[in-house]
Amino acid sequence: MAEELGAKEITVETPLGKFKVPRFNGDVGTLMVFSSQVSGHTAFFRIPSGKIIKQFSSGRELWFYANLHKYEQYHEWIPSFYGCVKVSQEQCRKTEAIAIEHAASNEGTLRVPTPLVSDYPHSDLRDEGEQDEDVDERQGSTKFVNPTPWALRLHRKRLAASRNDSDLYLVLRDRSSAFRKACILDIKMGKITMGQDSTETKRKRHKWKCSMTTSASMGIRISGMRVYNMKKKCFTFMHKYEGRALTPDTISEGLFQFFHNGEELLVKVLDRCLEKLQSLLRVMENDRAFDLYSSSLLLMYDGDAASVSPDRRDVDLCLIDFSQSYLHCPSHEDDGFLLGLRNLIRILTSFKVEENISEYSVNALTNLYSKPLDPPSIWEK
Repeated sequence: MAEELGAKEITVETPLGKFKVPRFNGDVGTLMVFSSQVSGHTAFFRIPSGKIIKQFSSGRELWFYANLHKYEQYHEWIPSFYGCVKVSQEQCRKTEAIAIEHAASNEGTLRVPTPLVSDYPHSDLRDEGEQDEDVDERQGSTKFVNPTPWALRLHRKRLAASRNDSDLYLVLRDRSSAFRKACILDIKMGKITMGQDSTETKRKRHKWKCSMTTSASMGIRISGMRVYNMKKKCFTFMHKYEGRALTPDTISEGLFQFFHNGEELLVKVLDRCLEKLQSLLRVMENDRAFDLYSSSLLLMYDGDAASVSPDRRDVDLCLIDFSQSYLHCPSHEDDGFLLGLRNLIRILTSFKVEENISEYSVNALTNLYSKPLDPPSIWEK
């Protein structure tokens, strides 16, 4: 990577060529782990002013952000990109060590779901304990927030690896910072997860993986979820291996959990999500600029009933992960994004039909086989 000291831009060399991206000149300040992360391969960090930093790893993702300004129809749906910044790995590792130590000291307060007692170490449980009741995760909070089980897993793995990773990070807006108790659903979109640059062997392997999940047939797969349960006064989680275990017959139950707070179906949240999904569908149908393989759709709302108006629970919806993004071309293999978006709208619409609601239970997934956090051998093939 080449750059000029004091320049407003950084020149980054990638397999796709050189890209000039803005240099982030804001205050990085004291790093914190991004406590709300529910999925992904890369651990995120949080910096002041409602921003997160993500380690640079993909030339395609950088290409996407470097060109995004040309396509205004997407700006509403993409977290703001503020440029790149260098952060020392030593600083990152110190932050991770503190977070992991703090989480370990609080493991005794985590409640253990009976069916999972023998299956998980305490830090990887699907229920997070009572200490979360008063946590305020909005921008500007100085409270220490225990990371989600998935975030903690990623940081532990990263800290143990001790690789000499890149010190270049992408600076992005944290759109979850607007919520006091951010409920987050990560849906992997599309029926294939590898684009045109990938080798045929890799594409075949990933297509086979998709065929084992709801991705291939429905164009959607739950990659992670965090929901605030008003009855238990804690967050509950679903990790990506549980999402992969869902079938076309059971994915509705999984999605239903996101809109139920343990006491009632959040109809206002559901309505606002459907409004935003319909708006995104119109953009993708009529003014599409990119083919997005393996991108995710994030749905978010505030799980704290006291912090939002009772007649309007606002939500946010955005797209993330552009490591397999390409300019839209009819000759490209269909990414299945529209298929997934239409299926998601269809399923969420079905929740509004009273006779369908009775078919779903907040505890519907407790009878499903829960895959462990460490992937079984099938995912390593």
